[in-house]
Amino acid sequence: MRFRPIGLLLSGVVVASSACSMDATAPASAPSLAASSAPAAWVGSDWSGVALGTQGSATGATGKSTTYVVTIDPQRAQLLRFGDYTLDLPGNAICDRESGYGLDLFNQDCKTEKDSVTITALVTSTGNRVPRIDLLPEIRFSPKRVVTLSLFVADASMPASSPRILYCPSTSSTLCVDEALVDPSLATQVDAESNTVFRRIKHFSGYFVEW
Repeated sequence: MRFRPIGLLLSGVVVASSACSMDATAPASAPSLAASSAPAAWVGSDWSGVALGTQGSATGATGKSTTYVVTIDPQRAQLLRFGDYTLDLPGNAICDRESGYGLDLFNQDCKTEKDSVTITALVTSTGNRVPRIDLLPEIRFSPKRVVTLSLFVADASMPASSPRILYCPSTSSTLCVDEALVDPSLATQVDAESNTVFRRIKHFSGYFVEW
């Protein structure tokens, strides 16, 4: 099944960009670490995901899903790799779990989480050979920090048109939206030299690249 983008329809809700201009920049490359057993507890800055295993086709996907799990110290900067996806997570970026979650909160300031956080990433192959990623649990990030999600795309798959990293509200969603339509700081960018597409994200959920 193909993912279908839709426009953001927000009744009475305007998602504004942060007061400070903090555009995402291309994520820095980092050396790979030796694989460790999953789930992993990690307090450093560079973690290469180890798959827990594959599952059957997920809703809205055409291929198999691979699950990654890592437990981190949210007060320290993290560079987490889940297959071809990389999550660049600054220290003190994750909002406290009691701070709430939702469209009306994604640009609100928050106290940041101090306790360890377990992140689950579900990476699912799709019809256009570019995987979708679903990040759990539902958490949002402090607007004072820039969290960047990037995807490596092989030469043969890199399109001539401009790709968009769309937001998918849930793991079962096949209707995905371009958040940049109401928040320009979330626009997708391309680093052609490294074959990488990336953008800032303000919360965990599903993300899918549309060409």
